[in-house]
Amino acid sequence: MKKPHTVQTRLTDFEERDSSGKKVNPSNPPKYRRDKRPPAKLWRNIIKDGEVWGVFEGDDTVLFVQILDGKIYAHGREAVCKYCSGTLEIRGSQIFCAGECGVYQGNFSYDLNAYLKWDGAKSLTLRKAIAKEEGLSLEERDHEPIHYTPQWSVLYEFEEESDASLGIDDTE
Repeated sequence: MKKPHTVQTRLTDFEERDSSGKKVNPSNPPKYRRDKRPPAKLWRNIIKDGEVWGVFEGDDTVLFVQILDGKIYAHGREAVCKYCSGTLEIRGSQIFCAGECGVYQGNFSYDLNAYLKWDGAKSLTLRKAIAKEEGLSLEERDHEPIHYTPQWSVLYEFEEESDASLGIDDTE
């Protein structure tokens, strides 16, 4: 037979008063206030003046890459071949492995606007933030208003189908 579980007494169940009669630890502690910090930026500027930067597109991933002494760096680390870990080299508008395998790795452009052209960011809000911070020009499609109401949920379709199957006519 199990013993009934007893509830442990908490300090907040008691109220203490100081010598003047004021509550010392009220049962309802004050709620924490949010900091008045400014909202975080969606994108922080990474491209600095005087440095050589480009855009690399490979395996449906688009990255800003920095070129230092002829080597490609992504996120502060040297980019290497995904097959043999050899160094990468730029040949025109493409990147190849300079190691054993010599395999094609992806496309390359010194035009930083290629980041948006190659869909490095899919969200319109993020695309605008990146363009503003990095000084890029938005694609023509980013300036066009959306002419349709987005389908926010698949459940809307399900709702319409279930109403039709039940014989509900909401046109009345």
